[in-house]
Amino acid sequence: MTIQERGKLVKLLDTCPVEEAETLHEKLLHKPDVKLDLSQCVHLHSAVLQVMLQQPRAIKGVPEDVFLREVVVPRLQIAWETAQASAGEHE
Repeated sequence: MTIQERGKLVKLLDTCPVEEAETLHEKLLHKPDVKLDLSQCVHLHSAVLQVMLQQPRAIKGVPEDVFLREVVVPRLQIAWETAQASAGEHE
């Protein structure tokens, strides 16, 4: 399994295939306060990325992979910030 939950942290490890999208969705669904650690992730299937964009979370660790670090993580951070701003408008 390439997705591990440790307290308020969900770690994505190595290569996260399409089969992990549902696992990640379930882990994030009822836990809005968990953070994502991508520091040990080397590849994400686009379905896994879609789950992270649909249920944005704060990013704790960034991957060494250049594409993930420079393209994917900034987009995930934008999704997180947008979700936080939107939640603030509803209060």
